[in-house]
Amino acid sequence: MRISSLVELLEGYFPSKLALESDNPGLQVGNFNNEIKGILLSLDVYLSTVGEAKEKNCNLIISHHPLLFFSTKKINTSIYPYNAVQKSIQNDITLYAIHTNADIADGGLNDYLCKILGINRVKKIPPDNLIRYGNLPRPMKLIELCEHIRKKLHVPHIKYVGEGGEYVKDAAVCSGSCGDMLWNLNEEFDVFITGDIKHHIAIYAKERGIKLIDATHFSTEVIFKDLLDEILKKHIGNIPILKSKHDSLPWKYFTKGGNVE
Repeated sequence: MRISSLVELLEGYFPSKLALESDNPGLQVGNFNNEIKGILLSLDVYLSTVGEAKEKNCNLIISHHPLLFFSTKKINTSIYPYNAVQKSIQNDITLYAIHTNADIADGGLNDYLCKILGINRVKKIPPDNLIRYGNLPRPMKLIELCEHIRKKLHVPHIKYVGEGGEYVKDAAVCSGSCGDMLWNLNEEFDVFITGDIKHHIAIYAKERGIKLIDATHFSTEVIFKDLLDEILKKHIGNIPILKSKHDSLPWKYFTKGGNVE
């Protein structure tokens, strides 16, 4: 199977035309004409991710986050991300990203996140259709919801805004970093679940009485690998599909007790 055939298949699930204008999904490095030997699924592409693909004989890496997001006029292969680009080219490894088109698409990452959290009766919130809205599995205290999310997404640390003892029954949900959308979010909901919530957004929410849960950018999106794995295994039976073991939170946390990984 050629990479081009697989891309055509994935376009059926996550049309690139859905991606936000500021995004850069699709081919990052490589050649669509190559035959697929193995597929490595990842959230991000580190230099070590390319090394992992080479070691496992995968000549296609499908990531959620594009390796090349901003335009550049100089390529210094001694630093990231250009060292990863160089290593990919040297080893004939194609890099392909499915980013906001995966977030927005029906059955995409945000719908999958709702499924994992047990959120039902899910609807899209316009205009971008990134955010989902639905009912929680049951009414629960805000602090109980934090624990529910922590267990379902394996989140090491959760931040929240609101009174932990207050009950919530429905939620707006957006994987990654959607806190900035809160400024223009007019729909009624009990709590907003996302990641990477900025300081001033949190203050705005606190002053407005809006409950927020920051389940981290990483933990709300690393499930992309599981979603892609489920989809690809429906269509590909003879090509190895692996999940990268090199995805990780870039942060380390220092608390009273010391470092927490």
